[in-house]
Amino acid sequence: YCDLLQCMEVNMLKINQRNHKCNSIRAQEAIHICLMNIDGYIKEMEYDLGNYINDENKILSEALLMSFDPFTNADLKKEVKNLYDLGNKEEMKKYFAIPVKCLLKIEKSIETWLKNMGNDGYFNFLKNQIGNYVSNDDKMEFTFIKEQ
Repeated sequence: YCDLLQCMEVNMLKINQRNHKCNSIRAQEAIHICLMNIDGYIKEMEYDLGNYINDENKILSEALLMSFDPFTNADLKKEVKNLYDLGNKEEMKKYFAIPVKCLLKIEKSIETWLKNMGNDGYFNFLKNQIGNYVSNDDKMEFTFIKEQ
């Protein structure tokens, strides 16, 4: 799942580099927002996250969603609609299985780096690992993996 993980992390790092208020804590919140969105798609319901969403976690969640969510990213939807019936709950579960795994993996990483390096530990870690390779633009990366 490296390609999808990379897209998610690159998109969030781009946001963090432009707005340092979008820190590791806000990234963790953004993951929760994305997970709730996915759950809402599958259960055909919309959660009221109004009290939870702020400017920073909203921007980060949008960056994450752009990396994998065909309901957010129209270019991705064009690619995915030929492989998955997004109107079918079981097909949606199949499609979102890998993004959910990636989101949970990133959340674990954020927890680790928050403990080890403080409020911006995760992004400091990312900058050290991939910062030199991340372009300074607004383009959000995306990909999808066809579940076998």
